Amino acid sequence: MLATDKTVRGNCPICGLSCQVVAHLRDGQPVKVKGAPNSPAPAMCARAASALEYHSHPERVNVPLKRVGARGVALATEEP
Repeated sequence: MLATDKTVRGNCPICGLSCQVVAHLRDGQPVKVKGAPNSPAPAMCARAASALEYHSHPERVNVPLKRVGARGVALATEEP
């Protein structure tokens, strides 16, 4: 199977600065993120520069949680 490469342009959602970025995707997963050329601020902030690490971190929360005591419990998809 051949890998499908794609480049998309967007804004980094990590902080309120909304840096304009170009993300390189392979099979739908980000492999590289860099500042968008011709944008008002082509250099990324430190948070945007670490976006790839943030996205693929093993402890990242990927499901909605509900607080039960001191811990969060994953909500079932059919639960409101």
